[in-house]
This record gives sequence, structure tokens and C-alpha cells, in this order.
Amino acid sequence: GLSHLLAVSGAHAAMLGLLLGLGGAGRGRRLATRRHHLAIALLLLFAYAGITGGEPPVIRAVVMYALAALAVQTGRRLGLLAGLLVPALLTASTEPAALAGPSFLLSYAAVCGLALAHGPRRSALARWLLLPLSASFWATCTTARGSLYGPKEVNQPSVTSIVFFE
Repeated sequence: GLSHLLAVSGAHAAMLGLLLGLGGAGRGRRLATRRHHLAIALLLLFAYAGITGGEPPVIRAVVMYALAALAVQTGRRLGLLAGLLVPALLTASTEPAALAGPSFLLSYAAVCGLALAHGPRRSALARWLLLPLSASFWATCTTARGSLYGPKEVNQPSVTSIVFFE
């Protein structure tokens, strides 16, 4: 419960990005006209990543936000492969041992699961109800095996307590 709320994660970086006004990046809103706002928001996101110790999920989220925002600024589209590959290469160059760690593997597996949920859903019902349910389902499917049976660093009792007590 509380440990997940206080733990440093890519989700917190994503929430910070939304609070800083980067939520429209995927839809091309606002960022194209406010370059100084974008620069300040990205600077704060990278500062957050540095303050939190540069954990792989945080680096992934911050770099992906930066890439998506820059893609909007230049009128280009950011594909999933490029969005995942650039932060993975950055992590590999700064902390190679993290590539085999559970944090890195589960973080990237969850993002791949979220990508599976994304589809051509246009109605408000699909956007506000079905997409979050689908995203939760696919993120859980892509990370469940790694959480329960993955590397020795993943604590089996804590995973079990999360499943049954949250």
C-alpha cells in the first residue's frame, strides 16, 4: 500500500509530467506553441530524475516524455521502439548491471503491455473506460510472470501480499 505510493517510479515521473503540462504531448496540443514552457518542464523532469537517483523506470519515463515532446515540437511521430530503445541505451551506457535487474525488466514489460492496450478507440466511453481497463489488463499480463517467478531479487512474500492485501 503505502510503500508503493512512496516508492520512486516511472509513474511518479509521468504524474509530474502531467502536472507540468506535458499531458497534451501525445495529442499535439499546447506544446507546439510554448517552447519556453516545454524547456522548463523538461528541465524539471530531468531534475526529478537526478534527485531520485536515476532509477531505470524514472529514466525511461523522463526520456520517453522528452522524446515525445520533441517529436511534437518537430512535427514527427515517436514510435514505441524508438521510445523504448533510447532510454534502454542510456541505461546501458550509465548502469549496465541494471539491464538484468527486476526493476528494469518489469518496467519495460509494463510499457510493452500498455502499448498492447493502445488501439483505434475514438468514443468517449472507450477512451475513459475501456482503455484504462485494457491497459491495466495488458500491463498485468506482461509483468505477472516476472513478478512472481522472475529474478531472485523479487521478493515472493511482498508480491503475494500486494496481490491479496491491496
